[in-house]
Amino acid sequence: LYSKEERWTRYLDVLRQEMLRTPTADERLDVLRELSVFQQTVLNDELGAADSCEQILQLAPFDHAARKRLIGLFENRLTRAIESADRYDIERAFEQCVRSHARHAHDCETPTCREESVRRPVDLYLARKDFAKAFHQLRRLMVNDSENHALLLRLWEQSQSEKHALYAHREELSRVLAAALQRVGKDEDPERAQKAQKLAQAAG
Repeated sequence: LYSKEERWTRYLDVLRQEMLRTPTADERLDVLRELSVFQQTVLNDELGAADSCEQILQLAPFDHAARKRLIGLFENRLTRAIESADRYDIERAFEQCVRSHARHAHDCETPTCREESVRRPVDLYLARKDFAKAFHQLRRLMVNDSENHALLLRLWEQSQSEKHALYAHREELSRVLAAALQRVGKDEDPERAQKAQKLAQAAG
């Protein structure tokens, strides 16, 4: 009734009171999930939604839906912080993003899920020109996944351009990428497989 009448603040209070009254963890999780969606989509309160997601993860550490929502919220915050050029917000949102991806990679039950959260920080670190940490992330890729191959070859191609920041690090990067390609295995895509062979030859 409250939501239909757009009495959002009162509805939020109802959800919070309901959470306090629920006797079991499963019931609290249900309310918290509803609360986090409501805060994000209706109230546009991403900080509140992130707090609710973190409470969900305290009760259910392997709730991947909550982890993905939390990552998305932090990614949104990082985008806005970069747009506003607020250095403090950028640093805080960046660390939140990286930590959330690391935790998600640790808790993932499937290799594909894990690799996705290993790949994303590579681009985050490269955007800051923190090549050491980006290369460290690349060394964690393990799975024969088309997205992994696409990322590795994209970085190699970028490093061949003198105009790109990776050019100065191309020798180290080629070794890192060649080793990563050996771990993830042969790409099923013929064009990428041919490029990977050239990369391996370039790495010596």
